[in-house]
Order: sequence, then C-alpha cells, then structure tokens
Amino acid sequence: MRIRPLTLAEVDAFAALTPGDAGEIRREAAFLLDRGETRDGWWFIGEERGGAVARAAFWAQRSAPREAHLYRPVVPWEEDFPDAGARFLRECLLRLRARGIEMVEARAYHDSEGGPDRVEAVLAATGFDLVQRKLPFTRSEPSPLAEPDRGLRFRTLAEASEAEYVDAIRRVGSGTLDRGTRAEVARLGPAEAARAFYRSLRDIHFDPGWWLLADTAGGALAGLVVPQRLEEGLGAINYIGVVPECRGRRFGAALLARGCNILVSAGLGRILADVDSENAPLDAALPAAGFVRGHPFSVFLADLAALR
Repeated sequence: MRIRPLTLAEVDAFAALTPGDAGEIRREAAFLLDRGETRDGWWFIGEERGGAVARAAFWAQRSAPREAHLYRPVVPWEEDFPDAGARFLRECLLRLRARGIEMVEARAYHDSEGGPDRVEAVLAATGFDLVQRKLPFTRSEPSPLAEPDRGLRFRTLAEASEAEYVDAIRRVGSGTLDRGTRAEVARLGPAEAARAFYRSLRDIHFDPGWWLLADTAGGALAGLVVPQRLEEGLGAINYIGVVPECRGRRFGAALLARGCNILVSAGLGRILADVDSENAPLDAALPAAGFVRGHPFSVFLADLAALR
C-alpha cells in the first residue's frame, strides 16, 4: 500500500471513501483548520492499484499540540484483517512522530466505519492500549431541573482564581472512578494532569461565569461542575466531580442540576455528558436528571515513543 499525505485542499480525496459523509467531513475539516487544530501533512490516504483503500487524519487541541486525536479512519476491513489496517495506521503514526506528536487518542464508536469490534482489533494490532469504556448520555428536555438543597454555596471561576480552580480539579481527580483521568494522573502527576485538563477544557469553550466551584456550608470545597457550549442549541457537562471527603453526600446531583440549568438558561436545550462505565454513581445520577444513555464507546491511547 502506498501511503500519501494530503493537504487540506485535498479533503475531497479523503472524503471519497465514505461519500455519504462527504459534506460533514468538509465542514469538520474547515472547523478544525479554522481553529488551528489540524494542518497539512496530518491527513493520509492509502492507495492500491491507483485507488484509495484507507485513510486516517489527526487533530490536536491548541493547548496540547503534541497529543493528537485520530479522526474518521478507514482501513481494509476484510482483506488481510487486521494486519493491513494496522500497518497503514502504524506508518501514519510514525510520520506524526517525526513531526513531534507524542501521544494519539483513538475512539471506537458503535457507528464507526467498519464497526466497533473491527476498529478495536485494528487499534490493538497497531499498538494502541485500551484506556476506558465510556457511556454517552443526552438530555433533550429544554426545561430546568429542580435543584436539590444540599446546603452548597456556588462560586464562579470569575469569583475565584485560575490557580484555585486548577487545584480543585486536582482534588476532584483524587481517587476518581474515571480511568482516563487516572491514566493521565499516572502519566503526568496530579498537579500537571490538572493543569493539562484545565487547558483542554478552556479550548472547548470558556465562560468563567459558567464554571462553578461548590463549597459546603462550612466553607470547604465540595466539588465543581463545568457546563460548556458546543454549538447552537447544544451544550455539555464536560466535567463534574466531588472531592473525596465529600463523596456519598449526594452533592453530585446538586452540581449536575446547577450545571444543566446554566445551559438551559442559555438556550442550550440539548445537553451531552459521558461517564466511565465503571462510574456507577454518575451513571445513576444522569438518568435521574432526564439524560438518556446511548451506545458505549471505547477510548484507546498510543504512546508514539514506544511504537516500532
């Protein structure tokens, strides 16, 4: 297979492998390029006998330019499976490594091209490690939630400080049930993992009046919630957590309700959230707040320094 890097002007060649998604791919590529999150040389196609048989593209948040994400891969799903796809992806990753990329995240969704089981098999054969399985949720009710009275006092990031918020992320991450967070803490250490996650969240959408800290009646930190705008009419609860010493006191429901109500009051009638499949408390809290569970997906990570 001949692997050819593409410029963003050649996005139609990338999209041609799945013609039904071509319009969406063009819009997403333009969005990523406009945000400075992808570039020429990060898009690839694999060709055999003059035709494209594989593709892979990558993007990275501005706050973490050496940590990329795999975008809409297609590989041979039948012939020489999974080895042909693994060889293609591995070569793409090696070329990214030569450009300074250190880590790549990949996801296998229920509607991924090729199906989730085949995507997972190719990723594993390429050298990706499974980090976690997650459950996505959607709330489509544009009505506010009743907020349970737990005696919490809410403060916005605008009323606190960046350093205080980053430290709250560190504290909430201690002993978390989220395996992705645990993996980042193990890789970077608690303080740097918190700083990196703060920067990552800011890249998505930043309104300091929406990012909340919650204190107990005695003034101790209880937890935090980060509601964010994704697009017109669509928001997300992208981070929510309670510090270890306050867990089991049902503060999570109060944080979730307040975060959702911020989004609803801003006209964001659809709200997304996802949770580690091992996080039973949040898995239970989201349906109680009107969220509907979707199909689970898997998150993989490749350390390019270990790739051969």
